[in-house]
Formats: sequence, C-alpha cells, structure tokens
Amino acid sequence: MGGHCVSYRYIKTRQMKRYEVIKMTKWKTSVLREMVENFINDKASEGYEIISVSLGKDANDYATAFVTIAKGQREF
Repeated sequence: MGGHCVSYRYIKTRQMKRYEVIKMTKWKTSVLREMVENFINDKASEGYEIISVSLGKDANDYATAFVTIAKGQREF
C-alpha cells in the first residue's frame, strides 16, 4: 500500500475552509429573497465566500433557503 508523502511545510501552511450551512424560512418568497440577499451581502463584506444558495419549500409550504458559506482559516 503506497501512500502519498507530504512535507510538513506544506501541511503547516495549507488553508482549510470552515463551511457553514444556514437555513432561512419565511412564509412569503419575496420576503425570503430579500432576507437572503441581505444576508449574502453582509457575509460577503465580512470576507466569507458564498458557496451555494438553494431555494425551495418545506413540508408546510413555507419558502426555505439554504445558504452555504465558507471562510478560509489556517490549519495550524
């Protein structure tokens, strides 16, 4: 079984991302859209990367959004 050899220096300086998934729910799609836009703009200005935004409806027919964001962090 051959493994990959990675130098300690590479591991020490490698960037790791911390992902967060945020769920937002509102009864009206237009209200949710505005809320998501404001959230995305705020997080982007704080240095977060917007990974994805998914919109849909939950079992109670409420408009629901899942926003995935990430911020790079040093591993060590």
